[in-house]
Amino acid sequence: MANVLVLYQYQVKGDYFKSFNVSYDSDMTKMFNDLPYLYCVNVIQKESGKSIPHGGFIVKSDIRKDDPQIAKYMYETALQLDKVSEILHLGNTIQATPTNYVSAVIPNENECQELAFGAMYLFGWGANA
Repeated sequence: MANVLVLYQYQVKGDYFKSFNVSYDSDMTKMFNDLPYLYCVNVIQKESGKSIPHGGFIVKSDIRKDDPQIAKYMYETALQLDKVSEILHLGNTIQATPTNYVSAVIPNENECQELAFGAMYLFGWGANA
């Protein structure tokens, strides 16, 4: 079984980005530091050869990026998140993007937003903004 710590949720409608902080206790810092990988997980809709992000979440986990079950674990996590589960429509897929965030400090809202933007730009989001 995978261990995950969700830090942040967001939704995207066109160029509109709405973030939702996930509250955590100060004792979560130990769990954060015990988990080795930080991902930006996007909910993507593939349409006419394009990948369109609809939102996602930032998560710290012990799941390696090359684990064949990563999509399954992240999808199961997404189903448990109120704001992300709202956008899991039929046909949407989960794409976990490793981040380059390296710190013993849990990222704040602005840092999470920057990580989310960086991952979404990989799919062309914001290119026309």
